[in-house]
Amino acid sequence: MKGFVDTSVLVATFYGDHEHHAASIALFVRLDKRRWLFERPTRRYDSRMIIDNLPGAELIETGLADLATGTVTIESLLVSIAAPGLRDAGLVIDHPIADAELQLYALLSARDGAAAHSRYNALLRRVTSFRRAAQCAR
Repeated sequence: MKGFVDTSVLVATFYGDHEHHAASIALFVRLDKRRWLFERPTRRYDSRMIIDNLPGAELIETGLADLATGTVTIESLLVSIAAPGLRDAGLVIDHPIADAELQLYALLSARDGAAAHSRYNALLRRVTSFRRAAQCAR
């Protein structure tokens, strides 16, 4: 049997007191481990499939929704800046905003004044954390 096992199945498989242990162990036993160990899933994520537990997921999900409607917001600019890395993580980003770095800094300067630089860097670090976590989750 070829399949993809995510952490929710693995956790239940290896913790005997987990409420779904019996069902998870039954699934795990049926899997062809040779294929499972060497093949990666080819699933693609879109904004509805983002895992809420990833750091910065709320920024990415809001940014994707704003991009879809053509709205320029801090979140949509962050997604546009990080578009190449987010695509590598499996997200679908069709039309990123051009010159997003400059637009984001201008928005933050207008809103945060002298704190714009540190806010800009903090937001980019959160997006980078999301991208790295999403790549690991793939």
